[in-house]
Amino acid sequence: MVLASVVGTVLEWYDFFIYGAAAALVFNQLFFPSFSDLAGTMAAFGTFALGFFARPLGGIIFGSLVLRHDWFAVILLLGYRARVHSSG
Repeated sequence: MVLASVVGTVLEWYDFFIYGAAAALVFNQLFFPSFSDLAGTMAAFGTFALGFFARPLGGIIFGSLVLRHDWFAVILLLGYRARVHSSG
C-alpha cells in the first residue's frame, strides 16, 4: 500500500513538473499568441495555479460524495458527465 502511494505521488509531482516547464516554455506562445511574452507567460502560469489549487477542492467535494454514496456510483456519474459534456 505504501509503495502504491509513493508511486502515485511521484507520478503526480512529475506531471506538475512537466506541465510547469511547458507552461514556462511553450504554452505562452501556443495558447496566448496575441498576448505579450510576459502576459502570455503569466496567463499560462495562471492556468497552472488554477489546476494546482482546484485539485484539493475537487478531492473534498468528490471525497464527500464517495463517503455518502458508493464509490463505483460516483465514478460512473463522473464518467457520464464527462461524456455528456464532451460530446457537444
